[in-house]
Amino acid sequence: MSVYDNVAFGLRARKMPAEDIDRRVEKHLKEAGLWEIRRAKAADVSGGQKQRVALARALIIEPKLLLLDEPLSALDVRRQVAMRAELRETIRACGVPCIIVTHDLRDVVSLGDNACLLERGRVAMRGRAEDVASWGAGQE
Repeated sequence: MSVYDNVAFGLRARKMPAEDIDRRVEKHLKEAGLWEIRRAKAADVSGGQKQRVALARALIIEPKLLLLDEPLSALDVRRQVAMRAELRETIRACGVPCIIVTHDLRDVVSLGDNACLLERGRVAMRGRAEDVASWGAGQE
């Protein structure tokens, strides 16, 4: 599928009128900085672009809650830094509550307001993201 079709998928599955789909997909792709590559195959774009496509696809259906499972793990360290900042801005701008599952304490500090640290399937600590990340770093 193209980047455009990938982002439009959820709207088409909901049988939304084509003109509404076109308008919303264009808006989301432009906001994500993906409009220029809308015709490219989603499988052929860079790792960071794939992450932005996935986020646009998730947000376009206007979810009540967003669950992100290791959203930056497939990227190299340099790309993670840039995507972490983009992801933080996007999450805050969209206003959708978000649960992020991550093993990376940098993600906790950068993306989280509140955090819950699990150890062996049990809650070891919860609270402000900075406090949980600091405590978790001391446990490694």
